[in-house]
Amino acid sequence: KWVFNGGASNQAWSLTASAAAASFSCTGSAGPVPVSDIIVNACTVSAGGNGNGSCPNIGSGLTTSPLVIASGNKEGNGSNEQFQVTLTLALKDAWIKKVGTCSLSNITYVLTAP
Repeated sequence: KWVFNGGASNQAWSLTASAAAASFSCTGSAGPVPVSDIIVNACTVSAGGNGNGSCPNIGSGLTTSPLVIASGNKEGNGSNEQFQVTLTLALKDAWIKKVGTCSLSNITYVLTAP
């Protein structure tokens, strides 16, 4: 969740995610889970003021390069325009019964905003 305070209208923003390594260790797994098998399962954007946003990569796997999770525009020039992205990551179906718990702590999220 973040807040825009003032500034010009029609300014683009984006939220990206990237993994620090090519795979994750999980309990109960026959081997490491490739980062590409951790997918964006669900994503919603709550945009303040007249702003907007969407989640263009639902169903996509993470990578070690930045993947755009959500993006949009800040439309107004007022203060206290609140935005929030709610994100759920999940394992691809092929891994569901093969693993226990995965630690996804090595994912970096970057917000680029005006």
